[in-house]
Amino acid sequence: MGDDLDPDQITALFGCAPTRAERKGVSISTDYGTRIPRIGHWALTTESSDPDEDVEDGVRSLLARLPSDPALWASLTSKYAVDLFCGIFMKSANRGFGISPEVSRLLSERRLEIGFDLYFDPPK
Repeated sequence: MGDDLDPDQITALFGCAPTRAERKGVSISTDYGTRIPRIGHWALTTESSDPDEDVEDGVRSLLARLPSDPALWASLTSKYAVDLFCGIFMKSANRGFGISPEVSRLLSERRLEIGFDLYFDPPK
């Protein structure tokens, strides 16, 4: 995200289309009307309904779709707010996960912060 982020430029740098992109000040039509983004945004998402896939599988899968060049990531992270966000839906209580040194290295080489939102709907 960034004030002067050009989604087309990011798409060209990454060599893949975003899941969602917005340019600051350019109106967007939504199901709820029209809105004008206050900041530029480029997002790529991945989802899995596979119960055997874990957080690390998702991170590896997403990063495999993007370049690994540390210089590119250094340039992007010095100019824009760049992060990796995970929404995790738990099927049972008292579950956890860890991030291995390998995946930590993949994130660190790209200067990426990782964030988590955990969701659990207990049985009724």
